[in-house]
Amino acid sequence: MGETSTQRTLVLFGADNSYAPDIFDSARRADWDVAAGIATGNGERGVSEVRVVLREEEISPLLCEAPVLPVAMAPGKRKKQVERLGELGFSRFASVIDATSVISPSAHIGEGCYVNALSIVAARGELGDFVFIGRNSTLGHHARLEDYCTLGPGVTIASHCHLDRGVMVGAGATITPNRTIGANSVIAAGAVVRRDVPANTLVAGHPARVYRKNIAGYTDIGV
Repeated sequence: MGETSTQRTLVLFGADNSYAPDIFDSARRADWDVAAGIATGNGERGVSEVRVVLREEEISPLLCEAPVLPVAMAPGKRKKQVERLGELGFSRFASVIDATSVISPSAHIGEGCYVNALSIVAARGELGDFVFIGRNSTLGHHARLEDYCTLGPGVTIASHCHLDRGVMVGAGATITPNRTIGANSVIAAGAVVRRDVPANTLVAGHPARVYRKNIAGYTDIGV
């Protein structure tokens, strides 16, 4: 299980990412104290509500002792953030669960995960490490998301589904029961998946059909 709100203090890595405001709001609702953010791009330093936003060269050894959450939404970019955090000296990763979401007591949540508002992880649901779940999404009972999977807003993953590493599921998509989605595949927004999807494949439509094979992953960055 990843770090929980009992640790209280949290660092956001990628505070200038567009996804950061949602994560900040969820952290606050879950009683986390977002003590600092780290900007990773060339734009604004980050979420205005964060008290301190630093560049990488301003990080102190003391800050590296705090649990951190990588902010990037895309699986491949999030993996790169995790690798960079290791290089910078961070070793503890927070999992932030929005207080409005419902997580079954029998579910397993890995480290570095984020579950946005109004989402559900049902009985025996499993999240690997660094999984992101968008607002108002549902993971059915006995379903598993492997490391670095991302669900957009309003996604439904039915029971006994297995999503391999780095799968990206677009907003409003539905995956029917007992489906397996291969690593680094992309399910387009609004798709309805009724068959298994091989690794490194883009599917779209209702019912979902293969549009591209041999993709490297979402935005062509795999995990």
